[in-house]
Amino acid sequence: MKLSTSRLVILLLSCLIFGFGIMKGQTAEASITASGSTYTVTSGDDLFNLLTNNKNYWSSQNVPPTDLTIKVANTITLPGYDVSLYSGLTNVKVDFQQHQFYAGSYVASRVLIPRTSSAQLTVANVNNTSNATTNQVTGAPNSAGTGTTTAYLSTYYGMLFSSDFGLSAGTTSCAAQVTYDNVVYNMPNNLVYNQPLCTYFVPIDFTGKNKIVTAVSGQQVGEIANLKVSSGTTEIIGGDGSSGLAGGMFYPYYNNLNQADFPIDVAKGATLTLTNKDARAPMFAFIGIANSVTINNQGTLNLKATSAQTTLFGSGTKGVTLNASAQANTNISTAGAAFSNDMGTTKFIGNFADQSRTVLSSATSVFKNSSAWKNNSSLNVTAGAKIAAYSGGTQTGGLTDSSSHYIPVTFNGGAWLKAF
Repeated sequence: MKLSTSRLVILLLSCLIFGFGIMKGQTAEASITASGSTYTVTSGDDLFNLLTNNKNYWSSQNVPPTDLTIKVANTITLPGYDVSLYSGLTNVKVDFQQHQFYAGSYVASRVLIPRTSSAQLTVANVNNTSNATTNQVTGAPNSAGTGTTTAYLSTYYGMLFSSDFGLSAGTTSCAAQVTYDNVVYNMPNNLVYNQPLCTYFVPIDFTGKNKIVTAVSGQQVGEIANLKVSSGTTEIIGGDGSSGLAGGMFYPYYNNLNQADFPIDVAKGATLTLTNKDARAPMFAFIGIANSVTINNQGTLNLKATSAQTTLFGSGTKGVTLNASAQANTNISTAGAAFSNDMGTTKFIGNFADQSRTVLSSATSVFKNSSAWKNNSSLNVTAGAKIAAYSGGTQTGGLTDSSSHYIPVTFNGGAWLKAF
């Protein structure tokens, strides 16, 4: 039978809708819209769905793009439970577009990264800022985006991404990475469970302009496996002058368990500024007894501790190596000893390249020890490097708390030295 043009069109539309289904399933969630590899969400539930597939958005017919961008269109509340990252995701950027997010639970609301994952994840353009003195927020959007609820300002297990934490996982390296790009997390008052950097064994990186501020919370600012700044300027401030950070400003957790080296890397042209305002807790503290730290500075590194009762690296620090490359600027300023055997640092090696600029300043002494610094400790200064050192204690000027507690200095590549 010959069909009319109008009946043929109706028949074809019926086949598309009922016979073949909706292509790629992109209208399965009304609040998820897709344009190429960019997906836009308006609720925390839908964000979790894309990241974890907990509501089966992705399928064999609807495979996520290799490079997935998720844009958050408005302020959202993350669901109050933990979920695991979908194994089909490889390279994901979550762009909050300068919006704030709340947590449905202060002890959950996170996407767990398995230790077997190699996903490259980016959290971008967050603007979590509040001067509130209490953690709860009334009138926050609920996770479904359909009404309001009571949520939380701060997050305990990191900003959106964390890891499947456990003792066995803690001793396993991970090929995944979380990058923070243009993130503002400014919570300067005493909010409980306030720990924005918490990826445990998953490495992290910073790009763009980042500022993270937390005060006393009974927690660390972060439990992390490294600090890396690839570009831009990153500033992290912890504490409020009292003694409330739990053990240290940072716990290098993965390194605590397997005694691995903790790396701090600042790329050429990048800046990292760390300020510890806690009254007693050091900037970094290890649980282990033989952990080492390696600082590779090619850009600008500023380390500052404001209390005379603390130091930069606390208990469990076997040794600290500072490598300052050509053109690198390193500024270390402390009220107490910057590096102290009393706090666990038993070895310090400084390598200062030609054209590097380093300032070591302490209101008491840069280096404090019960005797001369041994265990192959040394300051290796290449001709052309500039170093300024000041100790404001009884041994004014110089480096150490006592003339008998010397640290060896070796000059390389010339018979002259410029001091300033």
